[in-house]
Amino acid sequence: MDNDLIRLILGMKVRRLRQQAHFSLQDLAKKTGMSASYLNEIEKGKKYPKAEKIMSLADALSVGYDDLVSLRLEEDLGNLTPVLNSPLIQKFPFKLFGISAQDLIQLMARVPREMGILAKVLEDMGHNYDMRVEHFFHTALRSFQIINHNFFADIEKTADRFRKTRGWEADRIVGFDELLPVLKEEFGVTINLDCLADHPTLSHMRSVLTEDNQLLLHHALSQPRQAFAIGREIGYRLLKAEERAYSSPPLEVGTFEEVFNNFKASYFASAILLPRERLFRDLKSFFKLSFWDAEAFRNLMAGYKVTPETFFYRLSQLVPHYFRSKRVHFLKFERGAGESRAKLVKQLNMSNVHIPHGIGLKEQFCRRWLSLYVIDELEAEPEKDMVIGVQRSRFIEHDSEFFCISVAFRGMLDPNHYSSLTLGFQVDAALRKTVRFLPDPKVPHRELGQTCERCPLTAEHCQERVTEPTLYLEKKRRAEQLSALKQLRAGVSTAATTR
Repeated sequence: MDNDLIRLILGMKVRRLRQQAHFSLQDLAKKTGMSASYLNEIEKGKKYPKAEKIMSLADALSVGYDDLVSLRLEEDLGNLTPVLNSPLIQKFPFKLFGISAQDLIQLMARVPREMGILAKVLEDMGHNYDMRVEHFFHTALRSFQIINHNFFADIEKTADRFRKTRGWEADRIVGFDELLPVLKEEFGVTINLDCLADHPTLSHMRSVLTEDNQLLLHHALSQPRQAFAIGREIGYRLLKAEERAYSSPPLEVGTFEEVFNNFKASYFASAILLPRERLFRDLKSFFKLSFWDAEAFRNLMAGYKVTPETFFYRLSQLVPHYFRSKRVHFLKFERGAGESRAKLVKQLNMSNVHIPHGIGLKEQFCRRWLSLYVIDELEAEPEKDMVIGVQRSRFIEHDSEFFCISVAFRGMLDPNHYSSLTLGFQVDAALRKTVRFLPDPKVPHRELGQTCERCPLTAEHCQERVTEPTLYLEKKRRAEQLSALKQLRAGVSTAATTR
């Protein structure tokens, strides 16, 4: 148990014993010779007094010294024990959202029994859905990104300084050839492309950093992927990330700082590879086209020599900032060849539309989603290396429309594994003003739901449906039952009054 929690436990005990004795802070101050403000700091868990002062507190509160300093909580506070010992409380980044663990625990101490029950409920839910602390970390990070519209000026400035100190023009496209010497000469990291792919257990890894400063890269990585890995490694070092992941993907997550630093290093890499002012001008020109041009969009991506994922994610950073389109969502789906269910593996939802996701979600996403259309098209046309699509999507239950751009591509290590990336922009006055080709009749319009299980469209109206609307029907049935119950109770009440 860390020092913060030790102070908090002592503070909770002092506060509870003082209240039981019907002492005010001033009363206790007179009995102990300490100031009321200092006692208040003790009760809040901000101060831990020396032994002689603890002895004075114990005497004034009529308890033993050992009872006061013991980490064991009394019965009325005992329900907080699982909360205090929870990795979520000890590791969650409360400060990121303007609060501290102490603030939360002080709130819990006011109603320990109820908070203990709530903690048990949350713990059971976590076990039932196999939720680990790292899932909470990633959720916290996404919330932080949404609050900031996924744009972080401090990292952008760090990337600008990095490029400037190397004499690279602001608009210059840099990649593997430029970044490799920097990593080796300035940070003493060498690249090894030979051993990772042949490792008996870790051949699925994209990169691993060894203790002797070798960055092992899978030899199947394209140069754009290698450039991103190098840029991220430089980012770790420039941002002075002490807690970090040493493999990609990470096999385990110990702290939120690891998740947060991985995000910041990855953001830094994308900012180096896709200079924002140049990309802003290129996007502005592209959006001025009078019609949708998939080939022009492909050429735009290719000009930056990055992966589709890096390009799309960079757009999710810059579009809300530069084009005043705050309602944006980024989605990444994956599916194996011949499989019917696609998995949503990454998402950043800054829109007001609920996108079902999470651990244990077994539902079938709506087949009218552009994300799934482009994967199906790519699988049906094996001669293509990539499929780019566009669509105006109107969500039935939310009555909101989004303009979506998607790209599908084959897996880096497994060509029978497909991925798609989608950026969705809510259609509003700002978007209509920005994107001239929005009214292009060649851009398909589709009405869609969230998942087949939740969708009100019947098979007659939706040929793409792959399973029954079980959740929608259950929701409808429950609403009918509640309405019938309300009417029945009103009828019984009326009959009873007339007798």
